[in-house]
Amino acid sequence: MKKNILFLTYDFPPGTSSGVFRPLKFIKYLKKSNWNPIVLTMKEEYYQLYDISLCSEIPDQLEIHRLDSLQPLKEYDDTYKEIYHQIQIPDRAVGSIMHFVIKGLEIIKKQNIDLIFSTIPPYSLAIAGKILKEISGIPLIIDYRDGWTEANEITFRTEEGKLIQQYLEKSLMNKVDGIITVDKGIKEGLESLGFYCPIKIIRNGFDLEDIGYCDSSPYVHDKETINFSYCGHVYKKYVDYIEKLLFAIDKWNNSKNKKINFYLVGHFQDDRDLEILNKFNFFYYKGHKSFKESIEYIHYSDCNIAIMTSDISVGGKYYNLIAHSSFILTIINSANENLINLLEGFPNKMVFYLDDSEEKLLEGLSNFIENKNGKNKFNGYLLQKYKVYSRQEQAKQLIQFFGEVLSKKQTKN
Repeated sequence: MKKNILFLTYDFPPGTSSGVFRPLKFIKYLKKSNWNPIVLTMKEEYYQLYDISLCSEIPDQLEIHRLDSLQPLKEYDDTYKEIYHQIQIPDRAVGSIMHFVIKGLEIIKKQNIDLIFSTIPPYSLAIAGKILKEISGIPLIIDYRDGWTEANEITFRTEEGKLIQQYLEKSLMNKVDGIITVDKGIKEGLESLGFYCPIKIIRNGFDLEDIGYCDSSPYVHDKETINFSYCGHVYKKYVDYIEKLLFAIDKWNNSKNKKINFYLVGHFQDDRDLEILNKFNFFYYKGHKSFKESIEYIHYSDCNIAIMTSDISVGGKYYNLIAHSSFILTIINSANENLINLLEGFPNKMVFYLDDSEEKLLEGLSNFIENKNGKNKFNGYLLQKYKVYSRQEQAKQLIQFFGEVLSKKQTKN
């Protein structure tokens, strides 16, 4: 008999963001197992970006409940938006906490729920999960896709706001029965705060079924053109590094017969940054594309660009690049051992660091282009090496962890 898991996630198709894929893929493969996910998520109007093609990933007969929020929409009064902005602690989703709780309790009353699973950020869903656990007594697992108060990347508007966030996170300590994180750094940060529940690392990953999306190339291929691409969200802190790379490419294009074209597929955190990159005549901005279209840009690109300024995080993009055996040019934080270790055994790469000069980038480009013999195929050895990062294998790890948490809970009782 299948076990029921109440699955709390803010991001879910047709919305799209970096936070969609991990919960979506977990749910996809849980549904094929002896676990039955029941999804609580937001109504579509609360999403900023949409990708209808992702709806094909939603399993048949999946029970989904879409919720309202006090969170303002675009058409809301500006005064209300400003007031909400001032009180949105821990984050923008705070206005949906009680909607998750009320609907969750309604489902718990009607159905036999074995586990509550909350994936964060937004961190408000950890609070919703905690309240559901306190009222129902059902074991709670939280999936930390990113760190919370211990994360170096997060900035707080005020010191008081940070203290409130720290209080909210620490209030989870005696309520959480298990935690999943994406890397060792988050795990160690939680342990330093005093979390002593079982903590398991299940990194981000790739779905081998996504490779089948690649129907046709979006590029014009000829002997004199090399296609570079960047696919994904362009955070403001990435723009300087992309610009530095484009200056290096510009020097290459002005001195060689072959020309590099640079395609950017995605959207900008600040639209004004597009003007900075548009000054290069080989730069082509393709805007936001569906996941399927983005995968095609990745698969058929001669070289994929990835930026990572964090000293801990490994962006989900890297796993898709590895799955496609794409050649990767990446500019990363030299302290990011997690990412360095991931890429260490992958042959198709150029790794640069944030403080590397334009001249060093140009030297690397020259070596890549002059010595490139075509894309290396994803051979059996590499497939075995990176198999642990496939969504199918990660679902198995997740299910095993569910069993450990439930077993520990029954032993206590």
